[in-house]
Amino acid sequence: MSPTYLRTMRLMQYTKNSTWWGLVLALALIAAACGGGAGDAPTTTPTAAVLVGATTTTTVPVTTTTTAEAPEVATTQTPTTTTTVAPPTVSPGTVLVTNEDGVYVVTLSGVIATVIDANPGVVGGIINYAIDDTQGGVVFELPGSPWTTWGNDSIIYRVPAGADAASTLLIPSATQGLSLEDVEIRDGDITVYYTRLETAAGPPEFFQTLRTYNLTSLSVTELGLVGGWESGSSAISAGADRTMRNWDGEGWTGVMIEDHAGTTLALAGNPEPDGVFDCYPGCVTAAITPDGTKVAWARETDAGLEVTLASLQSGAVFLNVTLPGIIAGYIDRLDVNDDYIVINTAEEGSDAPTAARMIDIASGGVTNYVVPIPGRASLLRSPIRTSGVVSWP
Repeated sequence: MSPTYLRTMRLMQYTKNSTWWGLVLALALIAAACGGGAGDAPTTTPTAAVLVGATTTTTVPVTTTTTAEAPEVATTQTPTTTTTVAPPTVSPGTVLVTNEDGVYVVTLSGVIATVIDANPGVVGGIINYAIDDTQGGVVFELPGSPWTTWGNDSIIYRVPAGADAASTLLIPSATQGLSLEDVEIRDGDITVYYTRLETAAGPPEFFQTLRTYNLTSLSVTELGLVGGWESGSSAISAGADRTMRNWDGEGWTGVMIEDHAGTTLALAGNPEPDGVFDCYPGCVTAAITPDGTKVAWARETDAGLEVTLASLQSGAVFLNVTLPGIIAGYIDRLDVNDDYIVINTAEEGSDAPTAARMIDIASGGVTNYVVPIPGRASLLRSPIRTSGVVSWP
């Protein structure tokens, strides 16, 4: 779900009790199978606006079954040939940044290259979030929470490697809302993770499931229920048959880790295994590494933005650093690999993304960066190979 919904749910804790409708719905609902087919010199100010460069900061110490169903894809989509994936060749720390003007590749040295030139002046011309498909293409979604935007307004699109235009990838029915979560390579195949909200029964019978779509077999797999009418999940990340989701419901928030069989994993590195009540503004937002072995999380404190990297299995902390200054808004989502942590924030009261912050893990957090343009940033895993700049729509 969108950051706007997440913020709304966290604010509801002041007017509602702690009953979590999502747990009730998880027992009562049956999953439905429907739907259509340039950088500046180093600085000592880590919060300086529009700046790329090294900075110095203070280091502080639901079990479910797989459902066979028709692929939720457009008829124009064709299977992707399975190939052996070569190691990433992008420059370390390169990110894919999405804002209302388009999608960009941005390096730590400040080089900005346009991938998709969006037209915010037309309906559907704004892109909300994009992530590379690990094979040279881009998968993206339009703005709008699936809890308020359904049908064609929540289609997920893809620009394959070598293409000069976007095509539909996942198409919901008129009573379904889709939300792009993550993309990874599993067994040599591109797998897209997304949530699907079902609204046909009307409120308060809405429910949301986490699903995968395999671009080789064109098959959809339901992984489990992740929310109900007054609960849900945002910022879901995937790695090595594990998913980490940031859930909330009527004032309660927490981090849950599951495997693809739907089994909840009680791992030592989980920052909020049981959830907390009334956490705002210090709520945790977390993500797992692509290999599924580490978790990064961030939370706002009186001293600034605290960021931690730990082992999921042992709980051993590899990094704990506080970036001075209170964020001007809220934590939107994280991305992490073995080298960098990306912390995305958004403006207070809106979905508008601010400039993301990045931490160099090898430096122990001493070196960090501010991405030179605002937008939601994800770590780039494969060089983008579209046919020049793609216009959208």
